[in-house]
Amino acid sequence: MTERELFQEAIAARKHAYAPYSGFYVGVAIETTEGVVWGCNIENSSYSMTICAERVAIFRAVADGKHHFKRIAITGGKDNSNAENSPCFPCGACL
Repeated sequence: MTERELFQEAIAARKHAYAPYSGFYVGVAIETTEGVVWGCNIENSSYSMTICAERVAIFRAVADGKHHFKRIAITGGKDNSNAENSPCFPCGACL
């Protein structure tokens, strides 16, 4: 899988994000030796209960028995144009 293909997977994952409070929608694609796993951010009105896209993807991978991570692609933003043209840094907790 190319870097661009992995980034496109992250863009597809972003469409599932739930971010009604910040309006900042994030999608993640993690390439593992067993395949690609998606994640998206999920907000809650109590911000401490919000979970970032990176942790969603990692938890999902581990829950599916995928433990060998190769690469990660992260995209995010308030609009599709920004998200489709530039990667996004991981959240503060995941940095």
